[in-house]
Amino acid sequence: MPFPVNLDADDLVIRFEPDGKSILVRRRGVPAKIERVFLNSGRREAVRQISPSDPAGVRSIAAVHFSADGKSYAYSYYRTLSDLWVVDGLK
Repeated sequence: MPFPVNLDADDLVIRFEPDGKSILVRRRGVPAKIERVFLNSGRREAVRQISPSDPAGVRSIAAVHFSADGKSYAYSYYRTLSDLWVVDGLK
């Protein structure tokens, strides 16, 4: 009998793997940690970490999608940038 797979509140399911024996999940946060969770045991295996090349102002990774063969992926993220102005000598 298979073990129940316990996912944490920070786990988001990306997809079932083509073999049907595992799922890909990502952990909330930056970088997004992608793990394979085996359905028969609940064992986790690190797949990759995803982060923009310039993480300045990145608040979260919004979505991650993998190609059918798992070799390519696309993702989107939320970024908030702002300017800080320092003014001296105001009266």
